Amino acid sequence: MASDGLAQANPVGTSRLTIEDMLRWRVASNPVLSPDGRRIAFLVTENEFEKSRPVTHLWWVDTDTHQKQRLTQTDDGASDPRWSPDGRWLAFLSTRGSEDVKKPRAQVWLLPVEGGESFALTRAPQGVLHYRWAPDGKSVYYVAPQPPAPPAEALRERRQQQKMDAVVVDEEKLRKEIWQVAIEDRSAERIFAGDLGVDEFEPSPDGRWIVYRTNLTGELDDSRKYDLWLLEVSTGSARRLTQRDGEERSAVWSPDSTRVAFLAPRVPDISYSQEEIFVVPIAAPLPSAGDAQLPEPQRLTKDFSGAIERLQWPARGDAICFAAGVRAGNRLFRLNPADSAIRSVSAESVYLTEVDFSGDTVAAVVEAPDALPEIALLRGGAAPAVPQRLTDLNPQLKDFALGAQELVRWKSKDGLEIEGLVVKPPGWQAGQKYPTLVEIHGGPDSRRANTLTSAGSAQAWAARGWLVFQPNFRGSSAYGHEFGIASRGTIGGGDADDILTGVDFLVAQGLADENRLAVAGGSYGGYMTNWLIARTKRFRAAVSLFGIFSLVTDFSQSDFSSWEPGYLSKYYWENLPLYMDRSPSKYVSDITTPVLILHGEDDNNTNIANSREMYQALKTLGRTAKFVRFPREGHGFREPGHLIEQFRLMASWLDEYALELADARPRAVGEAARKDNWELRVSAVRTPESYAGVKAKGFFLEVELLVRAVEPTEERFSLLVFDSRGSEISLAAGERSIYPEGVVAESLGQRVLAKSSNQVVAFVPDKQGKNAAMAVTVAFDVPAGTREFTLRVKEFPPVLIELPSEEKPKR
Repeated sequence: MASDGLAQANPVGTSRLTIEDMLRWRVASNPVLSPDGRRIAFLVTENEFEKSRPVTHLWWVDTDTHQKQRLTQTDDGASDPRWSPDGRWLAFLSTRGSEDVKKPRAQVWLLPVEGGESFALTRAPQGVLHYRWAPDGKSVYYVAPQPPAPPAEALRERRQQQKMDAVVVDEEKLRKEIWQVAIEDRSAERIFAGDLGVDEFEPSPDGRWIVYRTNLTGELDDSRKYDLWLLEVSTGSARRLTQRDGEERSAVWSPDSTRVAFLAPRVPDISYSQEEIFVVPIAAPLPSAGDAQLPEPQRLTKDFSGAIERLQWPARGDAICFAAGVRAGNRLFRLNPADSAIRSVSAESVYLTEVDFSGDTVAAVVEAPDALPEIALLRGGAAPAVPQRLTDLNPQLKDFALGAQELVRWKSKDGLEIEGLVVKPPGWQAGQKYPTLVEIHGGPDSRRANTLTSAGSAQAWAARGWLVFQPNFRGSSAYGHEFGIASRGTIGGGDADDILTGVDFLVAQGLADENRLAVAGGSYGGYMTNWLIARTKRFRAAVSLFGIFSLVTDFSQSDFSSWEPGYLSKYYWENLPLYMDRSPSKYVSDITTPVLILHGEDDNNTNIANSREMYQALKTLGRTAKFVRFPREGHGFREPGHLIEQFRLMASWLDEYALELADARPRAVGEAARKDNWELRVSAVRTPESYAGVKAKGFFLEVELLVRAVEPTEERFSLLVFDSRGSEISLAAGERSIYPEGVVAESLGQRVLAKSSNQVVAFVPDKQGKNAAMAVTVAFDVPAGTREFTLRVKEFPPVLIELPSEEKPKR
């Protein structure tokens, strides 16, 4: 057993990182090089807190001067940027201007590079799903669902108005068509009627063909049925190019338009087996529709064990290029189709992803354990290429003290070597044992990479004093074919052993406190969390996020029901005992660990029925459990408000049950604190600049309080804000105590600060319970630069207030 400090965080600042700070990060993605290499277009995603949603904008950066510019200003989002072959236009997808507010539809937009406003090129009634430039740059091809016929659409609207709007499952589907739209006059022509399953496509460099993929059904779960087809542009005739089990994806053309390379699983009926690169020749003329003699794809990769992202076959150069995850890293590779030789063109210690190759020039996203994703440029054919970072989107990161992030390795129960990440608290002291949070990734065909973003919220947990352990157990991706399929038929077996032996390793190394262990995970990580607390008592607290509880329920309720037979090799009616034996539900009576259950109400992957069943069983058994549902959320949470709620709920749960702080622990903003018959909640925290022109010496911190009677009472509740004797409400900032400046009031639309030498607020609940709560807002004048406060109100438990770094006033 050994640990490898391959990459460690280098704390620079002193500020403690919070979840709000992390949600203010700008994350770069999807870089694409202009044909002349002068610019890189890319996307930046950041959170809009007022509307609680992530927003993605289009940017570009000059490769010589490093000057960057945001190109889109609206909050309708942008995706999939693509340069025209002549470099005159930058295309992207956006829902800007969509007439359907509830279900906005994306169109292709064009931005003239030499200046001018962007405009919508397409007007597809059902929106654009996928697009590509024609090789001559004069038009764009796109895939869109077939537009509804006006009479049929009118009938649908009338039936909805009449409330006769029943939906027949699996019947009302739209065919996916391929269209071509001219740049000059924006005229669009359907060139292929398509089918229900048409998906991604790629035009050939000579403009003669389009290779597309389809599963023919349009079913979300029919990924194994995807094959490649060829469309002849001039005639609109289509013929099958491949016919094999398993999913084909990421098809790319050779520069001379004679071959197509693509990715497909090594074992066709195991979707999560090692993906390989295949190449298939293009026969001319095309075989007839009834001709079963299709060209045989040639497998080019034989010993490669990385998780390939996607393929590119640049016009300049003789290699198929790609980025791939290798264990916890990510590197760039070139494959020679002539002899199948693969060579790495980037250093093992540098994490590069989302690459765009153009000959010997490469645009990529560069990441690190202590650095956020930024856009980088690599020049020259020599290996290993050194990335030149072009952007610095998060300069505030240097203000924070980050915990060291390290790779560790250990031997599992059967001797298999397992790897994982450990994130230590800032200021970690050797010889001291720390409370340990085991965070389990989903999939299981996924992994934790050795980067700051892949580690998720680990740094926020480390900032609270936790040692965070993220194991890449068997079944994880990027560790080779045999490792990736090792959980087939045995989920909850060797993978569970890998996690528990990893915990044993950290305990033996003197890092983890075995008496303060917690476990959490989402999706398959939620399944494993449920499984572990049903099979062991060693965890003091658990958080199950949108996890599987019953494999039968999950199969029956999911839009991706192939997962269970994919990992268990049988349907439940073929081997019900196997489904039961591998379900946490069978062992629910053994669960005694306090568990917090979080789930999105619109999850079509792991349906919320799993969590509902788990909570119902635990509640009936009298176990300690809390179930929280998140409206509008699917498989995983996207809204920043919900992500803050998720973290605060988890923090409170782990503090209470893993650390046993109980009533002594500080409550979070939004969390209820109780004393006798009364409940206190900090419902909002704000930092206004002034009140009717009144400025603060430092800055104003406004705290909105909600007090309510938990049980019916006519007892008077009073809160002494300020008088000569002091106050029953205060803030602690370090060693300093701060008292309110006054009560915030509003009159005729103006917010004012009511100050007095004797201020008391009070209310008396009435007998009918209509007046059972009181809301009051108080303001403090706090020192500039302070971000952390402890609020104390009467004898209630304290409330921790943490301000994000961007809310710190600049003076």
